[in-house]
Formats: sequence, C-alpha cells, structure tokens
Amino acid sequence: MVRKVVHTNPDPAGLTRAFEGERTPVGVRMADPPASIPKHWMFCHTARNFRAAVSSATPSIPGVRGPVGGGEAQQQESLRTVRVVERPDGTAAPGECLLGELTDIGRQLRIRNGKDENLFGNTLACKRLEILQVGFAKAAASEWNDTLAPLDKKLSKYIGGNPVRLDGKPRASGILDTVRAANAHGIAVPPELKDPAVVDLIEKAVVHEWFAGCEMLAPYHQTEEVRRLGMGPLLSDLSRKMQAKAMNASGDSLKILIHSTHDTCLAALCSTLDVFDNRWPAFSSAVTFELFRRRMQPERQQQSIWQSVLAPFRQHADTPTEHYVRMRYQNRNLPLPVCAEDGKHLPGSPEFCTLAAFQERIRELTPVDWDAECAPAGLHGKHGGR
Repeated sequence: MVRKVVHTNPDPAGLTRAFEGERTPVGVRMADPPASIPKHWMFCHTARNFRAAVSSATPSIPGVRGPVGGGEAQQQESLRTVRVVERPDGTAAPGECLLGELTDIGRQLRIRNGKDENLFGNTLACKRLEILQVGFAKAAASEWNDTLAPLDKKLSKYIGGNPVRLDGKPRASGILDTVRAANAHGIAVPPELKDPAVVDLIEKAVVHEWFAGCEMLAPYHQTEEVRRLGMGPLLSDLSRKMQAKAMNASGDSLKILIHSTHDTCLAALCSTLDVFDNRWPAFSSAVTFELFRRRMQPERQQQSIWQSVLAPFRQHADTPTEHYVRMRYQNRNLPLPVCAEDGKHLPGSPEFCTLAAFQERIRELTPVDWDAECAPAGLHGKHGGR
C-alpha cells in the first residue's frame, strides 16, 4: 500500500490529504537516443536513512551503553543504514530511485502483508485471478495489435526498432507508464509521444488489456469471477465497515477511512461497479465512497419507535434503508447502475444508492471461500456464473 500525504492550506487545521503519489516507471524504456529518457531517475533524496533491525552476533556486554535515548537491547539489535541503488557497474549515486518507487514528490510508504493485500487484484495470493488476467491480456493483444501497427513508423525508432504491441518489447503498457511518469516529473519525451492521437490510442489498448476482465464485454461468468476475486475482498471490507457505522453510529468512532492504492485499483473499482470511463487514472486520482443517513420524518420516526417496542429485532433490519452510499471519482458523482431502479436510490437523486441495494451487489461480489475460489484447478470458477 502506498500513501502520499500532502499538507494544503485550504484544508482544516490538522488535516492532510492522502493519495497515491508520483513514482518512477516500473522499467527502463526508451533510454537510448533519440528518445533519451533517463535510465536513472534522481528524484529520491527523501527517506534514505534507516535504522535496520539486525541479529546480534555477540552477547550483550553489561555496563556498555549505546547512544543517548536508546536502551542496550535496541542498540544491540539495530544498525543505522543509508539506502542506495547499486548500478550494474557497482557504482551508486545519492538520490537514485528504484524502478517503480515513489519519488520525493510522492513519498510516504506503508507496507502490508502481501497475502492480506486487498487494495489491488492480488494475483500473488490468488492464482486463479492470475490465470484469468493472463487470458484476458492475450485476448486483448489479438484484438488490438493490428490497430496499434500504424504507430510503428512513428515510435519504433524510440524502442529499438521494435513494433508497438500490447505484448511487445517493451509492452505498450510500459510505454504509457514511462511517458506518464516522465510528464509528471518534467522530463522531456519525444514529440510523437506528446500527440494526443498517439497516446490516446495506446491508452485505449492498454486499458482494454488491463480491465476487459471487469467489463461486460467479456463472457459474463468470467467477468463476474474477475470482479469477485479482484475487487470483491476490498468492497466486502468497505461494506462491513459501512454496515457497522450505520447500525451503531454513536458507538462507532470511525469518521473517515483512507486507503491509498494503485491506479489499477481505482480503474478496477469503477469497472467492477460499471462506472468506468475507460481512461487510465492519472497520478493522485481518487475514488470516494460516502455514507449518508437520511433524517426520518416525524411520523416515520414515531412508527419506528412503535415498531421497536413490538418488534425490537426488526429495528436493525429496517435501519439500512435509511442510509445511502454515494460513489465519487475525481470529484464527480457516479450514479451506480445497480441502484438505478426505483426504491434503490434516493428519489430524485440517483447518485445516492440505498445502503441495502449497494450491499446486495457487494454480497454477489464477495468470495464465499477465498482460498477455494483462488485455486488454479477451478478453471471455470465455483461461483463464476453468479
């Protein structure tokens, strides 16, 4: 999980904004002339000093103290280090970034156990999801490579004479990644890669490669399976927290929950809920889910009190109907198609989905048995047809 924290004057005192920050490309591409995009990105001067935990090879020496402020045990099991990036020739330069690393512009980091990560489609922990995504990527290459072919005469000279393809070398997604990272840091790119027609075509192909599995263009059972295994765990976690808040607003101290994640998660969330605009999310993009409580009319409130006396167990069941969820992306309201029917949204305001309708869809997207559904042997998915 990556988090960028930015202090901005317009925000109330003590609050900060958090979102994914700018980073370097995940690979070295177009470093040779005539493109000459840097191989080494010198944007990482922050957070290079660490105190690393190490195992002491010598027993403690009674009476020997470390630096002021640190106990004996702490000094024996820690080592002050400076992190540098070693190049193939053995040299290192201060401030050089790792590939894909947040730069000084976009730094603060938090890391979660990889198996528990739900802020992106976790193919490391879910082999079945990886198999599905590889299949969709191959299908996208077959569909889009001929469309990308006309770009060869413009761009091949920048990528070692190779063609521009989704499965090329570099991949089209890699070209897009490098261009976007360069633009974010003021690094010049070739003029052809400033042409909106060129970049837009690459973007369309790459978006299809990465997110077709979440779109209804794909076979329904496979689309649902990708959605369940990809964004299902995150949406399920969100739904549980909203339910807890709705049922116990005064007792639940949670006011705002911020997850900072990758661009691929934002696009997958929008695609999974059928509100994706088919554009690759920009750096610092944000999706928000807001929970609202509708004030009950006096007569309805009176009825609820009466019902609470006669049927106390029904009170909790009725509560979610008084709560609404609004999804926003890049400061735009996104009316959810699953809430379009009458009774599933606030009358006159389709962007306010009832919590009940929202949760109904999330239940369909929640894996019943994560480990079983992620097993590679389930080639058609136990719940793929839902």
